[in-house]
Amino acid sequence: MFLNLIADEMSSNVPHDFISYLRFLDSLIDHADDVKELQSIGILQNNLGTHEEVAIFFNTVSTNLESNFHAYKDVRVKIRKHLQSHYNSSAKMWMTQCLDTYFDSPWTIITWVGAFFALFLTFVQTYYIVFPQSR
Repeated sequence: MFLNLIADEMSSNVPHDFISYLRFLDSLIDHADDVKELQSIGILQNNLGTHEEVAIFFNTVSTNLESNFHAYKDVRVKIRKHLQSHYNSSAKMWMTQCLDTYFDSPWTIITWVGAFFALFLTFVQTYYIVFPQSR
């Protein structure tokens, strides 16, 4: 169906709106994780197969197509501004680096929880040593 719509737009003198939309989606989709994210938000509905197949489809179907460069320009500008504001925030960058460095697997999370629990018990023990309960 996509190929028929592409062929129809290519053979007529109508604006290439569908091709521009495919190129825009291709700019958003590089990997299966991108498809999964867009599907979870509700932008894409996957009826083709796996997420990997959809990513391969979008990456190959629009490679040699001529599209309207100015289509979806406002959306691309908003996305670029959002990404710049997100990446220019030093607190967000620091938090992301911290999470990627120290909490990259479930075992490290379990280790951190265990370490904090051990510190908590140490503080409780110290409290009862400094302030003993009188009988």
